[in-house]
Amino acid sequence: PGNITSLLGDISGIQIQQSSAVSGNSNVRIQGLGGKYTQVLRDGLPLYEGFSGGFGILQVPPLDLKQIEIIKGSASTLYGEGAIGGIINLVSKDPGEKNEGSVTLNQSSLTERNFNGYCSVKKNKRGATIFSGVTYQNPVDVDEDGFSDVPKIQSLVIHPRLFFFPSEKTKLAIGFSSTYEDRRGGDMKALNDNPDSLHAFFEENKTDRNTGDVIFTHVFSNKNLLTAKGCGSYFDR
Repeated sequence: PGNITSLLGDISGIQIQQSSAVSGNSNVRIQGLGGKYTQVLRDGLPLYEGFSGGFGILQVPPLDLKQIEIIKGSASTLYGEGAIGGIINLVSKDPGEKNEGSVTLNQSSLTERNFNGYCSVKKNKRGATIFSGVTYQNPVDVDEDGFSDVPKIQSLVIHPRLFFFPSEKTKLAIGFSSTYEDRRGGDMKALNDNPDSLHAFFEENKTDRNTGDVIFTHVFSNKNLLTAKGCGSYFDR
């Protein structure tokens, strides 16, 4: 799939609710609570701070994900008030002993096109993974009422990670993620650059998110594990 919508929408207790007919924005609701009460994590870190209630969460491609962990119910003791509804943790792939490469190309009947690529390499005590994805969609008026039901979307996602394995029990991962998205919806005449006094309404949202993260793990024994994590984010809408 081109995004994680199909992975989340089929799970009981989770609803994908469209909150803007113009821009196509959707919220992830867990157990009936609003989207702002769903905490979205990447490898256990809040790289998508407040992302569940904003644009783009459904644009996250699953190509470089190993699994998605979901905790329903209040987890605010550990993750703050943004996790009252629950947590969605996106777990990235680590480089394996064999090199890996994947490419997906999707074309929908609503003119959505996306191209995603992922590869991972590992040699001796070092490894790397990189994911890149591009999405482009034209505005579409499905019910022919003059307003876009599907907005115009242009997005780019880049997610490289470096891995260091000093020993069999120690791992250091350094990652960076950059997401840019431009959404535009509204009156079809305005979107097609033909506005007039009766057809001038449109809404445009440009988002730019850059995050960096560091994860260090060391296994002392079967019962003792040390994990240290840190991240930083820059978000502009």
